[in-house]
Amino acid sequence: MPKRPVWTPEMISTNAGATTKVATPKLPGIGRGRRRRQVSVDGPDLVDVHVGARVRERRVMLGLSQTTLATKIGLTFQQVQKYERGANRVSASMMWRMADVLDVPISYFFDGLDRNKPAGQPDQWDPAVLRLARRIRTLPLPIRNSLAALVGSMVNETDDEVEALSDEIASGAVTTV
Repeated sequence: MPKRPVWTPEMISTNAGATTKVATPKLPGIGRGRRRRQVSVDGPDLVDVHVGARVRERRVMLGLSQTTLATKIGLTFQQVQKYERGANRVSASMMWRMADVLDVPISYFFDGLDRNKPAGQPDQWDPAVLRLARRIRTLPLPIRNSLAALVGSMVNETDDEVEALSDEIASGAVTTV
């Protein structure tokens, strides 16, 4: 940012002994119709919320606490909380460290993000759903397939949809159930 201008005699007017500034010089880039985005005013950016939710999702899937993740990436758990809420943006270097600790590619944090739709579905980040998914992943494949069929029948999915999901799980194409 440029330094503040020095006031010159031409910028100062004296009127009946009182000195007042008559002109406020414009600084380059300021007052041109755009203002900087502020989290306190505008709320967190939807992309930051999505990335934070993906960090949280993966952390819970692996059974890591915020403190454990923070220690592994060299932060405090409060900073991890801010990242997960989207209150703070995750820098590229920090995302690299998180991806390494969480054992995912960096693109994982942006999966499901669409330019035309708001980021994230609230039920997708529900802690109970994430814990359930983590526990299901530890089950043997035949039991996971049976469980997928059971849940599918509860939500009225067709056998073809359940079978397709079972095939995706078996091939490793789906990381969460």
